[in-house]
Amino acid sequence: MLRSVLIANRGEIACRIVRTCRRLGIATIAVVEERELGAMHSLAADHFVTIDSYLNIDAIVQAAIKHNAEAIHPGYGYLSENAEFAKSVTAAGIKFIGPSAEAMLQMGSKANAKQVAQASDVPTIPGYQGSSDLADLEAAAEDIGFPLLIKAVLGGGGKGLRRVNDMSEFKAHLEGAQREAAKAFASTEVILEAYLENPRHIEVQIIADQHGNITVFGDRDCSLQRRYQKVIEEAPAAGIPDSTRQAIHDSAKRLAKAVKYEGAGTVEFLLCQDGKFYFLEMNTRLQVEHPVTEEVFGVDLVEQQLRITSGEQVIWDQLSPNGHSIEVRLYAEDPYNGFLPTTGKLTQFQLPKKLRLEPSYNQGDTVTIHYDPMLAKLIAVAQNRIVAYQALRQALDEVTITGLTTNIDYLRRLASHPAVTNDLPGTNFIDGQANDDKAPREAIIAAALWLSCKSTITSPWQSSNGWRLNSPNQYRYNFVDIDETVKAIIQDNLATIRYGSTSHNVSNINLRGDSISWQLEGSAYIAQVYNRCDNLVVVTSENSFELRKSDPHKIDLNAHESDGQLLAPMPGQITAVMVAKGDEVSKGSPLMILEAMKMEHTITAPQSGYIEQLFFKKGDFVGDKEELISIVSSAAG
Repeated sequence: MLRSVLIANRGEIACRIVRTCRRLGIATIAVVEERELGAMHSLAADHFVTIDSYLNIDAIVQAAIKHNAEAIHPGYGYLSENAEFAKSVTAAGIKFIGPSAEAMLQMGSKANAKQVAQASDVPTIPGYQGSSDLADLEAAAEDIGFPLLIKAVLGGGGKGLRRVNDMSEFKAHLEGAQREAAKAFASTEVILEAYLENPRHIEVQIIADQHGNITVFGDRDCSLQRRYQKVIEEAPAAGIPDSTRQAIHDSAKRLAKAVKYEGAGTVEFLLCQDGKFYFLEMNTRLQVEHPVTEEVFGVDLVEQQLRITSGEQVIWDQLSPNGHSIEVRLYAEDPYNGFLPTTGKLTQFQLPKKLRLEPSYNQGDTVTIHYDPMLAKLIAVAQNRIVAYQALRQALDEVTITGLTTNIDYLRRLASHPAVTNDLPGTNFIDGQANDDKAPREAIIAAALWLSCKSTITSPWQSSNGWRLNSPNQYRYNFVDIDETVKAIIQDNLATIRYGSTSHNVSNINLRGDSISWQLEGSAYIAQVYNRCDNLVVVTSENSFELRKSDPHKIDLNAHESDGQLLAPMPGQITAVMVAKGDEVSKGSPLMILEAMKMEHTITAPQSGYIEQLFFKKGDFVGDKEELISIVSSAAG
């Protein structure tokens, strides 16, 4: 067994590796950037070394040499799939905990990986892999048809990935994908693939030792994604026929064998509604969602990586999952503002004790723009999928976070959604939520009752609902989504809800936290309602809806700001400026690219006009709500 390991990563994965090493008696050395001194992972390890960047290969290798590290574990992200890093590590006489650089190169390129898959009789998605010249790519796009996907040849994690709906937006999306890929993977090569409509994302966990033994540790369902970033992952993948599951597992093993793979790896597939499956990519590293596999198979995948690197044979008998496990990713982000990352100090950060937890931060830490916004992973496990979701929902209700906006309410909503818990949604599910049908009667009544009951809890002297002593309380709400004024008259345990030409008499109203129940026309109803800024998220027995509140009497304090004033939606770094002072722009034209927490955000023109002033240039850091650009309206000229 290894004696000492340097961990070339940060956050929860570095802490995760430390725990296994400590159990096995292996000394650990962490690396930490100077701007992150005191970070959780550096305090967890036996020793830490300060470096200027988690991407500095020379600094990491020299730190390993100086501290006599026998091996380097790259975690995931950063340099984990960088073949040059693996070569530098082995050239220095240090063991690399992962596959060979050769296998990494073969699978790290999506174009080459598809060729290996095809040669191994593994189904692949129709597409194009060839010259990255614009004319060639446009011609290939026409042949494939729309919608299609542009994919960076190297890397993963949704970086350099764009959906294109028609040729008019192809060039802009191509440039965005290449720019993001260049920054993340130092390559602008892309491939094109046909867009598969709402498939499930299924991945297979493999472990391969240096002696040719390959073990499949089942599969995971990672279909619940937004912007190609996974939000909820489960093991095993439910509802797959045994014959299809076996075919997917066999395909994964053939692919691993073809490249003489060693270590932990994940082979990813898209499973369509017609039962056909297609190879997507192979991740030559440990996955963020590996804990769900560990929970149902009773295996420590990090330990298996360490044993493989030590030269041990890793042979497992035929394996079957025991129970069901679900992981959610808790992010510092605002789901109701385009999932923009958020920053701030975690003044309260309390996580449930009954789940497996993988945190990246401690209470009191500050989340900055420089790192991935994931705060923690929460993993529930139970005897079956239904009970696992029940345990997850209960745990999510126990999470307390203050100091910044997170996706905790959004996770609660997803974990309560009937289409998630009762069905098997595809990869388009989360993105499609914004296009739900108009809210039905049940959701409107739930929203009105919830708001009314919450209002009665406050002092009547502070109420603006026309309260009168010994008279029923009357409330009026404007919901933008239904373009109606909803009137609620509530007295004791009875209410009348009116909107449009309809009126509904409601009884047996009961509010418990965010849950509202009532009776209508002899039937009982219950819904979950979450208040978020000017939105009400209503989760009913059938679906979930967002209702936007509007107050006709409210004065917009920002109404007199210049329409041409563009403010930064969040702190970040300007990575591209597409215009110059005096340029004429059209409404919706891209003006700047702002990068924060490893994600790009395009700043577009809110109106047609002329660039009056640029306040920042490429490479500058900006603060939240700082003015970026001013535009003079065309009409003003």
